Amino acid sequence: MNILNSFLAAGMIALAPTISLAAEAEWIADFDEAAAVAKAEGKDLLVDFTGSDWCYWCKKLHDEVFAFEEFDQFAAERYVLVALDFPNDEAIKALVPNPERNRELATQYEVRGYPTILLMTADGVVYGRTGYQEGGPAKYNEHLLELTTKGKAALRTSKALIAEWAALTEQDEPSVWASTWARIMDTFEGLEDGSVAITPLLDIVRAGLDMDPENKAGMKMRAVKALLGAGQVDEQLLTAAKGLDPKNANGLYELVVQSQARAVAQITDLADAIAAITKLDEMGIKDQAIAMELYGSAAYWSWKHLDNSEDALMFARKLQAMEGLDEGNQMMLKELFSDLEPTEEEPAEEGK
Repeated sequence: MNILNSFLAAGMIALAPTISLAAEAEWIADFDEAAAVAKAEGKDLLVDFTGSDWCYWCKKLHDEVFAFEEFDQFAAERYVLVALDFPNDEAIKALVPNPERNRELATQYEVRGYPTILLMTADGVVYGRTGYQEGGPAKYNEHLLELTTKGKAALRTSKALIAEWAALTEQDEPSVWASTWARIMDTFEGLEDGSVAITPLLDIVRAGLDMDPENKAGMKMRAVKALLGAGQVDEQLLTAAKGLDPKNANGLYELVVQSQARAVAQITDLADAIAAITKLDEMGIKDQAIAMELYGSAAYWSWKHLDNSEDALMFARKLQAMEGLDEGNQMMLKELFSDLEPTEEEPAEEGK
């Protein structure tokens, strides 16, 4: 997520628009130019969907991974790097070479949040999806290698399951359709976040909504939960989830709020997202990982973008009270409290 990325690449075609954010790294800012370079050089693409001027985790990914020569050297052997920026500031927007194409790609690849990092062939077949990961460049490089191995194997698995589903006919009993769907769901639910096998199977998962519209067999509930967990957000799913679990008794409603929060792309969306998080918090969030994510997002948005120190501190304290905070959240809380609750040794700036 950000134009603050350091960008690899020397030696890529001179005509391709690039953004240079560090002395030794360049990323191509035009997807189609980058794909042409990848085909010519026999490399894959690493595509960073970023929000350079507003995305906290994008900046951390740059500072902790992309800014290091260790990542540059690793990536140069394998990828053409692509930075597709979605800034809010008008001056930065003016630097984006093809914003319409970027939005088209974000829709095509179902980008729901920032940063989204996609590993794909030069022909645009995605085999890896990730985002910010803590641990520095060496750990991130290992993560990308693991994504490649697992991702290409997962694609083979999804193709086999799609073929099995397609082989069913109208002559097959409903029980056969249901049992086949259930076995495919077992595989789908076992996929890791970001697995490239998720997207090809989405239509089959969604079929559960129509096969069990009243949720008598539990298929509708299972399908909605799986789809929301995979980051799918649309009116049909949101309506179904709220109807099935209006008070979050089964932890379904919190997946709705999490999906909505992850889909935030503009500053104007933040107030609605925070209101949804507040309402969910009053109900009680069952999954602590979801709670941690939502509290952190609400605290940061309130602090950095909405100038609402009261809400920022409220969500920050909720986050601070949780166990197992990662380094990123710890650093964010330290900066937030230093800014909004300075000690005597660190007096507030005039006007705060």
